[in-house]
Amino acid sequence: MQMKTDKQSLLLNALLIIVPLVAFLPITLGLHPLKYDMVTTAYPWRYFIGECLQNHILPLWNPYQHMGYPIHADPQSGVWYLPAWIIGYLAGYNLYTLSIEFLGHIILAGFGFRWLARNLEMSALTSALLGLAYACSGFFVGHGQHLPFIISGTWLPFILASFIRSCQARHWRDVLLFSVFTWLLLTGGYPGFTVILVYMLAALWLLFVVNIWKSEGHASVLKVTGLLASGIGIALLLALPQVVSFIVSLPYITRGGGTSIMQAMVCPFSPRCTVSFLYPLATVAEIKKFDTDISLSSAYIGLIPLALFLISLFYKDNRLKLFFVGWAAFCLLASMGDYLPVRPFLYHYIPLMNFFRMPGIFRLFVILGLLIAAGFSLDRIIKGEKKTIRRLIVIMSLLFLINIIILIINMINVNKGMIDLIRLNFFTTNPNALIRENLVINAWIIGLLAILGIVLWFRIKPRIKIIFLLFGMTVLDLMLMANIIGPYTVYSIEFRTSDIHHFSGSFHHGFTTPSLNPMKANTDFAKGYKTLWLNMGCFFEQVNFDGYNPFALKEYEDLQFNDTASFHRVMDHPVVFLKNQDTSRFRIFDFNPDDWRISVNAEIQDTLCLLQNNYPGWKIRVNGQETKPLIYQKCFLSVPVNPGKSSVEFVYHPHYVAIAWIISVLTGLSVLFLLIRKRIT
Repeated sequence: MQMKTDKQSLLLNALLIIVPLVAFLPITLGLHPLKYDMVTTAYPWRYFIGECLQNHILPLWNPYQHMGYPIHADPQSGVWYLPAWIIGYLAGYNLYTLSIEFLGHIILAGFGFRWLARNLEMSALTSALLGLAYACSGFFVGHGQHLPFIISGTWLPFILASFIRSCQARHWRDVLLFSVFTWLLLTGGYPGFTVILVYMLAALWLLFVVNIWKSEGHASVLKVTGLLASGIGIALLLALPQVVSFIVSLPYITRGGGTSIMQAMVCPFSPRCTVSFLYPLATVAEIKKFDTDISLSSAYIGLIPLALFLISLFYKDNRLKLFFVGWAAFCLLASMGDYLPVRPFLYHYIPLMNFFRMPGIFRLFVILGLLIAAGFSLDRIIKGEKKTIRRLIVIMSLLFLINIIILIINMINVNKGMIDLIRLNFFTTNPNALIRENLVINAWIIGLLAILGIVLWFRIKPRIKIIFLLFGMTVLDLMLMANIIGPYTVYSIEFRTSDIHHFSGSFHHGFTTPSLNPMKANTDFAKGYKTLWLNMGCFFEQVNFDGYNPFALKEYEDLQFNDTASFHRVMDHPVVFLKNQDTSRFRIFDFNPDDWRISVNAEIQDTLCLLQNNYPGWKIRVNGQETKPLIYQKCFLSVPVNPGKSSVEFVYHPHYVAIAWIISVLTGLSVLFLLIRKRIT
């Protein structure tokens, strides 16, 4: 019996690795590069982080975008994210290592959801199937371009599982794991998910507190609350550099006071997007009709998990299931933005809910709740409950009937034949695709899967056919849909990874001294190549005035967009200049991203300007003496220099970050020691 269990566990572990790799096969094989934000923001930022670490420099200041900004304070940069440090230091970043990071998180997400399901007392088979459905869901397929979103989705089930274990078992090891997973979310994920999760955990804590109070009394409540508070405190110490850096940045960034109500409602999971529960392919066509971005239009979990969720509505099961379903329902309403009053209410009246955009991100919690509810139904079927099996057959039959009706209605309005539809829409992108055409394709896929399922039903041994069919058909469905939708949301089918990787051989390494070209000559446009066209300064170590980053400094934005005349005058200068003398009077003799050393031989009293944004942490030394900086055009660093020879150093060294980092490292080593010790004992 033990050998049989071990073989089953090994097989399920293998499936949790293999299925996501097949679902994202072009990325696994290295054929096509990840697309959009993944290569225009995540890649250059990760590349810069790796370059810093390999040169033994703490990645604090990025001088190459928007004339410099504190990258360590940007919550989406990954500066304090441990996996980014491991990859950046050991291998450095290129399109292949970026793809490995993406795939690794997808696989981890599946294992995390399986662990969550096991802690909800679901069977091994059910937990594995839910892990696969989660990893290949519309969230991960849709957000293939958003690395912080992928990271958030990865660590969410780990956090929930360790939180539940901490409340139930009340062991310090679970609390420490909760701290570690929360730290990974805080340092690598998108802040909006963290805000939603905070309220979810607060509600879950309240549920546990009520039950513990009734059964064990107030002493146990205090113990649980103390453990969780300790876990949160440890997580904050681990993430202290990120937390402190971001808090310090709030007065200086454009979103420091939150987003506007209009920005907060952009990209909802609109009512039309609910068609993705059954027909995810429909939501990648005519995207304007869905009033959202293509990345946020799908909440697909698979046909069979959807049917299992519908069955779960007939059963109460336990309080945790009801909690997850209730939270999913609430998040579904919130995800619809200003189509319903829920998200506007949260924006106006609930703290921190005004700090993030895109209501569609709430759908991650919808997917989570639906899959958990589906798992309880699947466990009933695995146990052989005939009533639940009959309900599954009825619901699958109804879905099949609905599918036939939708297929017939839409085929009437489609002028192309099926061969043309398949040629134009399978495993490629079709910018001219129509919703009704994609509905027809998706409906045919469902029909063919149903026919395959019926054939197998009559050919497989009765003893194993239910479990085999549910598992096999779900995996086939998820892998197929991920590969069909992938070209739209995950990878650029029109480019080859090898080609762009070859181009990356021209990237600079080792932080060469920046050129003294006029700033207006340093643009992303001049250096772009195919899918790489933003934030190119990070690759070529060129100080640019352009680029893209939601983390924007107020004074620079104001100069660029509200005082264009002054901005254009600044663009005529190189990154370093004397106001009244030419470039022959100075030389940059030493440089790294947060330390510029310049020798000056001035004929007259003058001002040396460095076109890097002023920000707390910059120090200027002239001939070894710290000097109060002058601020040029309200943004940039400058300092007076006397006639004759001078040595000027502009150094970015925020002491609060160094202290926070030391505390974080010491906390991390302590947590690691305790986890190893408790594992051994």
